[in-house]
Amino acid sequence: MSAAKPLSFDHRFIRRILPHRFPMLLLDRVESYWLDRRAIVGGKHIGQNDPLIQGYWPFRPLFPPALVIEALAQTCGFMMNLEYLVGRGFRIEDCRRGEPVALPPIPHSVLAESRMTHVALASLGRTLSLQASVTLQRKEVYAFKVRASADDREIAAGDIMLSYPEYTAR
Repeated sequence: MSAAKPLSFDHRFIRRILPHRFPMLLLDRVESYWLDRRAIVGGKHIGQNDPLIQGYWPFRPLFPPALVIEALAQTCGFMMNLEYLVGRGFRIEDCRRGEPVALPPIPHSVLAESRMTHVALASLGRTLSLQASVTLQRKEVYAFKVRASADDREIAAGDIMLSYPEYTAR
């Protein structure tokens, strides 16, 4: 168990750290983030008016498994971007106080690989608990162990790898 108190973040701070926007921003809040443990627990509420659900099995709307992977990847990306900022001397506590703080530019991460096992489907009205921890980091490549659950029932689990790709000017 970590001695440090976990941090939490609301949707406003998440939008400052991640490049995604509605309707593809799938991380609603961060309940707990432990910098020293390199672990995070986020949440995504699945509402009946969510436009991403409308065409997926119309008579039995469910949250698509591919979007569960995307929500987990965004949770990992959020943690990866926080570590990027901390590694450059940025203090997370400064921007959590509600004061406007200028953030340095954050590169966009890309999903390099995912190996997931889906054991159940997420239905409407549930809140996905999105858990991730860093298992390996090599320079700009991060590997995560991830798990998504709803009402203490596992939806999916596996591994995700994200990277900051090198961009070249043409």
